Amino acid sequence: MILPVFLITVLSGTVDQLISLALENELRSPQGASPKVWYLASGSLLNSLIFPWITTLLLLFTWQRQKFPSKTPWPTAWNEFAQKFGSQSLIETLRGWGKCIMYSLLLIIPGLWKFLEYSFVPWVVCFDHEYDRGEVDALKRSTTLFRKAWFRLVFMFVVFFILIPLILTDGFEEYRLIWITPLPALGLHLIDTVFHILFFEIITLIFFSLLNREHLNEPDLQLERN
Repeated sequence: MILPVFLITVLSGTVDQLISLALENELRSPQGASPKVWYLASGSLLNSLIFPWITTLLLLFTWQRQKFPSKTPWPTAWNEFAQKFGSQSLIETLRGWGKCIMYSLLLIIPGLWKFLEYSFVPWVVCFDHEYDRGEVDALKRSTTLFRKAWFRLVFMFVVFFILIPLILTDGFEEYRLIWITPLPALGLHLIDTVFHILFFEIITLIFFSLLNREHLNEPDLQLERN
């Protein structure tokens, strides 16, 4: 699990750093910012969407395969999983992003709260029978589950997406440029990867515990359809 996620983390971080440096150069240009800024900003937005989506999908697949071993070769199983859930999870993720942006146009806090409410969307798409049968909306189901454990989830997001990144950034940002300091950069990316996987494992346990508590679905029944 660690190696693929680690490689994606390195690639995503490198792309983000290249875009950030290019944006900084554009904004500092004596001639002023060119239209290139908009392309770079769009690239940054896509980077923050596509790579997390791929990582989450890969972790969901790996978690399922570990809990329910299969004789199907890994590449074949991944291809089937990605074909079945990839496009739909992306569509639901984009729906969630659209709503978050709409709320963010009013105030930052409502948009951030919506983002937290939709944190279970990929899990709903991949593991919820009622969603698979078209009986529930992924965003609404995620919101319902989030509100039953909002304090734990908010605490997790504060720790994993604010405090830990601040600690790793403060004093270490200059070592993240992989083309300048490759070994320290890879080490920092490895730490990011470990925390990312730890966050995923915790939120997965919370997701299934909430389903069981509400007698919505059983985890083993959910995974049988995969």
